[in-house]
Amino acid sequence: MTNNTWTRTTNGNIATKRFPEQHVKVISKNNFAILEQKHTLQALEVVFDGEGYKPGDVVYVLADSYNHVWAKNSFTLDEIEFILVPKDMVRMCRISSESKIS
Repeated sequence: MTNNTWTRTTNGNIATKRFPEQHVKVISKNNFAILEQKHTLQALEVVFDGEGYKPGDVVYVLADSYNHVWAKNSFTLDEIEFILVPKDMVRMCRISSESKIS
């Protein structure tokens, strides 16, 4: 008897690698200082199946999301460190042909 099990996320979460170390860039626009991260997307690699995504797919979130509570809570499972990204935080994705995103 074989044990065919796999790990997947539920409840509208996507397991991705953690945000890279952030170095906040401040830019000047019309003599106002603003954070550059507010105007960029951050790519995060999916590490477990869930919500139609497969490991290796890439989701893009707003780069300033690194400061959200969900981005600060990291977990480890099967020696893989990851965060749980709420599905509604994803702005874009790059997926494999096997993924099923609706």
